[in-house]
Amino acid sequence: MASPSDSRKDTFRFKTMHIAIFTAATVLPGSLLVSAYVMFKGGKCWSQVCPEKEHLNTEMRNSLVAFYGWLAVVAVVFALAQRTSWGHGHSWKHRYISLSRRTKWSYAEIIVWLLVLGHQLFQFCYWYTQYHSRSSSSSPTQRMWRATYKAIAFNAGIQLSLTLLPTSRNGLLSTLFGIGYDHSLSFHRWSGALTVLLAGAHVGAFAAYCLARSGWAQFWKTTLLIGASHERIASYRGWLGPVGLVALLLFLWVSLNSFESIRRTRFNWFWFNHFAVLGAILLSFVHASPMLYYALPTLTLYIIDSCVRVFNRRRAYNVTSLTMEDCGYVRLDIADCHIPAAPGQWVSICVPAVSNVEWHPFTVANSSPPRRRGGPPEMEYLLARSTPVAPGLSLIIKPQAHDASWTQSLVRTWQENTDPESGTPNIQVYIDGPHGNLPPRFLRSDHVLIVVGGSGIPGGLAIARSILENPPPRIQKIHFWWTCRAPNASQLSLYQDLLAHPRATSLLVPRLVITNPKTGTRRLSVASIFSQLDTRPGEIVSVYGCGPVGLMDDIRNEVGRLGRVVGDGFETSSDGGSDVDGNVEMDPEWGRAGRIRRGVRVLLHIEGYGR
Repeated sequence: MASPSDSRKDTFRFKTMHIAIFTAATVLPGSLLVSAYVMFKGGKCWSQVCPEKEHLNTEMRNSLVAFYGWLAVVAVVFALAQRTSWGHGHSWKHRYISLSRRTKWSYAEIIVWLLVLGHQLFQFCYWYTQYHSRSSSSSPTQRMWRATYKAIAFNAGIQLSLTLLPTSRNGLLSTLFGIGYDHSLSFHRWSGALTVLLAGAHVGAFAAYCLARSGWAQFWKTTLLIGASHERIASYRGWLGPVGLVALLLFLWVSLNSFESIRRTRFNWFWFNHFAVLGAILLSFVHASPMLYYALPTLTLYIIDSCVRVFNRRRAYNVTSLTMEDCGYVRLDIADCHIPAAPGQWVSICVPAVSNVEWHPFTVANSSPPRRRGGPPEMEYLLARSTPVAPGLSLIIKPQAHDASWTQSLVRTWQENTDPESGTPNIQVYIDGPHGNLPPRFLRSDHVLIVVGGSGIPGGLAIARSILENPPPRIQKIHFWWTCRAPNASQLSLYQDLLAHPRATSLLVPRLVITNPKTGTRRLSVASIFSQLDTRPGEIVSVYGCGPVGLMDDIRNEVGRLGRVVGDGFETSSDGGSDVDGNVEMDPEWGRAGRIRRGVRVLLHIEGYGR
């Protein structure tokens, strides 16, 4: 355990932006050179699907150049777009199309997927033409199915590569593109599902080819070695077909265990089963060499990012307090943690005493960064008296109902491992993060509206407290709405600390709504909240939401009533290029985009539960 003097020392941590820029500048060219070297060398291919074996080296290089080039161009365009007022300021990014009752895609997400599907269509047509023209079969049906299953295999490899891109918690998409982790995860899930569908289509097209050629016997012999000769069973290449089928089954297993209902109720099961995807990826590389060529840049990027994350979270901190609040929530305090966490950021924590492999994400409810001085002496005195020295980091956890949950295990570990000398259990915790960022100027608006539901309150507490500690010149009110089912929610200690802040009486407008289906208490009306805001043309309203899906959907649907949405979590940092048209503090219009159309502007930031 670190000594008290050591606990105050800041641990060296890599800057994620620097890592992202370095990897973006080196990974793509390096991957292209490695792939080109392997194919130019002309060595023996150990996979079942080998363009080199079919004398398609030039075609494979062209496909790789097209994919790497497309990836680089899209990355550059998105990175530059997020640093312009046009890139993050147009309302089309904040309009949604409902695909189902619980699935909504913004226009920006639709554009991203149109780019992906467009490139996939190009690659399919390219490879279909190559294989169809080189087929020696006299049957048009056989030529069609052979070219189809071959071409789809390349599509599956490309989609697997794209699926690996956003998996890291603070990787390239989140840092370089300014895209929030929730959006990155959404792309990862849909891309993973599409990868499984393409792999299944590849197997289905291969079955159709075998059926058109010689019947089901050929398919079973290739995929399951049923009816295969002893020489085929004893050979290495004879097992490459079953390897591909096992890879598909592993991908399918991971997908089936990744549904939201399983992630929310059986996270351990989801977490451990997700490691099966590593075996599926390795087996897919063995089955088809193009899978490795396509995945090389994103896989390298993920490995680098993972190494950085492991290095940054190497230090252990001590849990100094774990309190079961009267409202049913658990407050976790880590006093010796001096990782600077900005409002709205979140961390993942691992408690080895509970599990050595489980990492759980939580939004930071309270941190202790240095506070600016220079206000009235009497106010500074009150702030100094009201601001606790500890904890350095506070988290709010909602326990799950079943006893086997991670939170219940943490509480039991805390209660059963009390140090007889200090009276405090010696429980260590590792921290990964902080991750995420609020939109630029989010804390410097005229009005800040915070709408949180249930355990989504930590981010709202951090934002409100940050503004109370350092109120911007133009701030008028902080409207804080919290809807919760816990009858004693008002007894949450950090919520009480917020209400007791010296500036709360003048700036904070708190509203707590206790909902109870049994007593007929209705859910919070977001439309009513928006209608109560007293705004004027030219003002800016920051809206923060975190909570259940239904509540967040209501915010997205109703936010247009406040004004024109001009920013969201896609933005990068307050130092971005969108400030060039106007001084933030002096020009109330915030540049040319605001001067074109006077009216209320809205900065929107929505967080989800699905991390």
